Amino acid sequence: MSINNINITMLRVLDALAHEKSYTKVAEGLGLTQSGVSHAMRAWEELLGGPLVWRSGREAGMTALGKRAQIEVRAALDHLEALSALSVEPEISGHVTIASVTSAAVGILPKVLAKLQKWYPKITVELIEGSDEECATLLDNKVVDIAISMGRLGADATLLRHLELGVVCPKNHSLSKQSSIDVLDLENHPLLMSASGCEEAINDYADQADVKLNVFLKIRDTRALLEAVKSELGMTILPKLTVSELGDGLVYKDLKSPLIRELQICSVASPSLATQTLYAEIMA
Repeated sequence: MSINNINITMLRVLDALAHEKSYTKVAEGLGLTQSGVSHAMRAWEELLGGPLVWRSGREAGMTALGKRAQIEVRAALDHLEALSALSVEPEISGHVTIASVTSAAVGILPKVLAKLQKWYPKITVELIEGSDEECATLLDNKVVDIAISMGRLGADATLLRHLELGVVCPKNHSLSKQSSIDVLDLENHPLLMSASGCEEAINDYADQADVKLNVFLKIRDTRALLEAVKSELGMTILPKLTVSELGDGLVYKDLKSPLIRELQICSVASPSLATQTLYAEIMA
């Protein structure tokens, strides 16, 4: 006999026998015949290679091997019961409002929300896209249930992932042929600054290298920003996650000295079950 032949009846018989110490009581409790109980125990002994039970008249007790086996069997039954409980879990419903910076709104949330819609169709979601500061303020004022931002969310925030930022430029730009771009090169070309959350990090990055950025234009909407780059008004710096699909006319280039930011997530202090569910799916 192999482990593949273990069935739920065998698990229940062994566990019950450890407590009842009687083949008769086990048979009555599980709705089996005594021969059925005996058959299950013989199968266990064949599998484990030794006696699990000693018998004296109508009384039965567990051997050392039987006691060890019963501990593992009880754990297996507990796991099966927990798994069974999932199938009868009340359907989760409710409304969740989430504020997010563009990088997560574009690069993370669509797949999460598609999964949520499939498994939790009674949860509705409202997504508000904003800057780091706006997302943090909305959460502080309890306007939203969850906020995703690159900083400013406070001590209760959890790291969602690290974001790497790089340069987006037209394919015919003089820097497009380089495998990566040095921070010093940023000083010599017009820059279109994203006003949706990255500006502070980009300015700090340039200041550390003593580079003066030539900011020609600030644009908040990422789609409009990319169209401006495509029109050759300048290059821009964005998280790689935001620009996974650039389309024709644009290229993404890594910075030689990496610019990394932490993408954080935080929920309200006493989240609803729907909020907890969405939060868990985002973190998965």
